[in-house]
Amino acid sequence: MTHVFVSTQPDDAHAAAVLLVLAARGHRVTRWFGGDFPGRQSISVRVGDATAPSFAFEGPDLAHDGDGLDVVWHRRPVSPRVPRAELHPDDVAHAEAENHEFFHSMLAAFARDAVWINGIDAKRRASSKLLQLAEARAVGFAVPETLCSNDAAAIREFVGQAPPGQTIHKSFLPLQWGLADGIATSGTAIVTPQNLPSDRILRLTPGIFQRRIAKRHEVRATFFGDHAVAVAIDSQRHPDAHVDWRSVPACERPLAPIELPAEVHRKAALIMRRLDLLFGSFDFVVTPDGEYVFLEVNEAGQFLWKEDQCPELPLLDLCCEFLVAPSRDFRYREQQTRVRLADVAGSPEFAALRARDVAIHGEVTAPWRGPTPAVAPPSARIT
Repeated sequence: MTHVFVSTQPDDAHAAAVLLVLAARGHRVTRWFGGDFPGRQSISVRVGDATAPSFAFEGPDLAHDGDGLDVVWHRRPVSPRVPRAELHPDDVAHAEAENHEFFHSMLAAFARDAVWINGIDAKRRASSKLLQLAEARAVGFAVPETLCSNDAAAIREFVGQAPPGQTIHKSFLPLQWGLADGIATSGTAIVTPQNLPSDRILRLTPGIFQRRIAKRHEVRATFFGDHAVAVAIDSQRHPDAHVDWRSVPACERPLAPIELPAEVHRKAALIMRRLDLLFGSFDFVVTPDGEYVFLEVNEAGQFLWKEDQCPELPLLDLCCEFLVAPSRDFRYREQQTRVRLADVAGSPEFAALRARDVAIHGEVTAPWRGPTPAVAPPSARIT
């Protein structure tokens, strides 16, 4: 039996599906919802001369001593959520800083003998967009010409040097908030000298500015160890998906399973090693000439949506096999007893588990609903 510890959030369908499959196969899964800490959850760590550090987690739907873990899937960790209303306003900043320091200090010492997917240090390094681009160039991938900056003059010069419509903006982190007439997001968007915000906004919101790459289609390749599952995304079929394929419904950006070219697979696997990742989701643009241009690698990217659209892809089964025997050289071999996402997601057990999670732990990833922030990334203000 393998014991998998999953740090995640209540509305994570991936973790819920994996729990049901692994439990049915005789393995143990402990899910940890970090957003319950500290208001509804306690964590204690004891360290002494004669013993290794011991851990105790107590909270809703959780009682765990931290022992006997084989794998930690650092899936969708949630930082502490301090109940501000229960504290004096002058103490909130200190309480939040103390909670975050304890939380991350605890994680650094936790389950040191387990295999982490992905390790904390690797996760932190791999989240650097600039490091990703540098590593991609180092292994031989083409990358878009890029400027990351909060220097308004440098940004305006970079944007102005390109023909109209040939520069895009991306934020370093996803952003979503409520408006009176819907929800605004900071997706990828075209920027021009005319629609850039004020110099002050540019100064206060560093961003990623890149030359737009001509596309035949796009590719999402998910690596589990050395095993990759790739799909071609027909982002050019729908005009609203030309810049960002995530902006249109799935039915309007069809997927097709593909095999990565051997050289692309080799380079991506090398990036995984250089960033010390066991799991990663790569995004590429494939140009009209067939060249793969590296965009980014997400060390915790979603992947079951690909099986949802292409049921022949065994992503849920593959993930479960990977979690019980993770390694850098992992290769999946499909069995006749393959479990299918449609069967799990359509089961009453899955529906009951999802409902129970939200009832006990709440909706933690709903968009923040408040007034439009005074400072927003350029792409969030461009239609």
